[in-house]
This record gives sequence, structure tokens and C-alpha cells, in this order.
Amino acid sequence: KEIGICLMAEGNFDRAIAQFNKAIELNPMDATAYISYSAGYERVNSLEKAGLILTEGLQALPKSFEINMAAATLMVRRKKLDRAVTYLEAALKIQPDHAEALTLWVNVKAEAAKG
Repeated sequence: KEIGICLMAEGNFDRAIAQFNKAIELNPMDATAYISYSAGYERVNSLEKAGLILTEGLQALPKSFEINMAAATLMVRRKKLDRAVTYLEAALKIQPDHAEALTLWVNVKAEAAKG
């Protein structure tokens, strides 16, 4: 995973993606690996694949606050606000007093209500 982070910093996204995939194969319970793997795909503008990776991460780690937050942030970027709210609500069930999650939830709910 650390090699992937270095490769991302160097802008070598394809190699970083491969490293994060390998990290998940070695430890499928590593939330950071899923988030980093997804971020690699975001960097190459493959947002759908990035979302699929986070979904896989939540299947392995359904109570991961971090993966739910990453998925919510990705959905906001993709303008899928209803899905972002769902991920934020899942994150808030895990950490109900998390200020950043609460603020984002309020803002996204308000934006989603505008249509």
C-alpha cells in the first residue's frame, strides 16, 4: 500500500492502482487500501470504477466510517446527492458526533432538496 501512495504522489496512477489492488488481495480488511485504490481510479477519471471499489470495500467492511465518507464524497463529485446522503447517514450511524460528516450531511441534504 505504501508503494502505491508513493506512486500516486509521483503521478504514476496505473502502477499505483495495481499496488492498491495487490494490497487488498493481501489484506481485504484494510479500509485505507480500498480508499486509496478508489482514489487512483478517480485520478484517471474512472469515477464509476472508483465507486465500485468503494462498494466492494463496504461489502468487506460495512461498518467503516472512512469508506462511507469516501463514498459520500465521490457521490457528491458525481452529483448523485441522494446516494451521497445514504452514505453519509451510514457514516453517522457509526460516528454520530463527527462534525465534518454532520456538516456535509446537512449541506448535501439541502442541495438535494433543491433538486
